[in-house]
Amino acid sequence: MPHDGLEQCKQEILTFTSSPYANEIGYRQRVHKSPAGKRKRSDVNDLAESSSFPAPLVLPGDDLALDPKYPPQSLLSWQRLKERNMVTRRRNVIYVAAPPDIDPAVEIVGSWIHPKNSKQKARSQRAGSLNAHPDVKDIVDYISAFYHGLPVKLLPSALVFGRWEDESPPSKSKASKRKGKDEAAPTSIGLRTASENIRIRTRASPDSVYPSQLNLDDLLDVAISVLPSDAYALLLLVSHDLYEDDDDIFVCGRAYGGSRVAVISTARYDPYLDD
Repeated sequence: MPHDGLEQCKQEILTFTSSPYANEIGYRQRVHKSPAGKRKRSDVNDLAESSSFPAPLVLPGDDLALDPKYPPQSLLSWQRLKERNMVTRRRNVIYVAAPPDIDPAVEIVGSWIHPKNSKQKARSQRAGSLNAHPDVKDIVDYISAFYHGLPVKLLPSALVFGRWEDESPPSKSKASKRKGKDEAAPTSIGLRTASENIRIRTRASPDSVYPSQLNLDDLLDVAISVLPSDAYALLLLVSHDLYEDDDDIFVCGRAYGGSRVAVISTARYDPYLDD
């Protein structure tokens, strides 16, 4: 949905074909059946038909680039997958959980959603959630259009970042000594749901793009904990940068299909990181 103040997209050409690299590794997009019933393969420069899906880009390192002759998956084979979660009358709602609110007791956590670079941070803060962090209602609208026929709802119970029990607040004397300096970042924070407070581990960002990161596995535990009984799936959105393993620089999220949950971070999609 359009917003006043957003910059218009400057791209004037829509690309429906693969990158030139696809020719180098021998990938050809299947576009349609010929009158004889045989599938025709296209060159990357062929114009895509209106009935065809846009071709994959096929960039170096992509799965298709590593194995361009891997057999395609048909809709029928996907429907027959035993691992697929079926939509039922009891489980037919897609829920979207908005980024958690932040309790004033952990005010520092609110500063972690802005880039650490001073210029990027200033521009991101001026834009607010308008550009850097998508409006959750827009995401609900998008998912509703993509999964046409399934109801898509906001998770009714709010989530709140707060203090974790083992993290004691700084004393007044320490706070006064640190006046004018950066506040010490907690190693763990709590994420309060309607029924419990779940520990979320944190760490400093290895590449210093953001001040701190949140642990993805802990957030997935939260998503599983708050999954409504009538949910087909739940998407938990977070504005903070994430990590999963100690060796990660960052991760953008993960989906657990069997558990019907996904956690997605919008932090690395901040447009001002491109400058």
